[in-house]
Amino acid sequence: MTTSLPALPALASDDVYGWLVGSWTLHPLHYAGLDVSSLDLEGEAHFHWALEGCAIQDVWIMPRRIGPGIVQIGARADGVPTRWRFTEIAPNSSHWIGESLTPDGVTWRLEGEFLATRIEEPRS
Repeated sequence: MTTSLPALPALASDDVYGWLVGSWTLHPLHYAGLDVSSLDLEGEAHFHWALEGCAIQDVWIMPRRIGPGIVQIGARADGVPTRWRFTEIAPNSSHWIGESLTPDGVTWRLEGEFLATRIEEPRS
């Protein structure tokens, strides 16, 4: 089996984002226009070559553990804060809840809720 490295941009000056390739730990200070520095959030960003070295693909992960669960905080394009909560986490199941913050700035409104169960892979 032959493995090849991704093609690099023809000119070094065309490589704007190559320096990002790899995995990074994030410590957000501001998010969606809000000061979140006191929340002690931590996330990850992963950058890798894609499309045979012609592009960079990125994956951003911003979970926050609250007790035995995980909370992912975000915002819609219109600025409405959102969160996804993962609770009752077990090896083969979890409870997944999506909410948005109402205009009162205090109350979270349920928008999606899922009981997830892992699908067992067929035995060979």
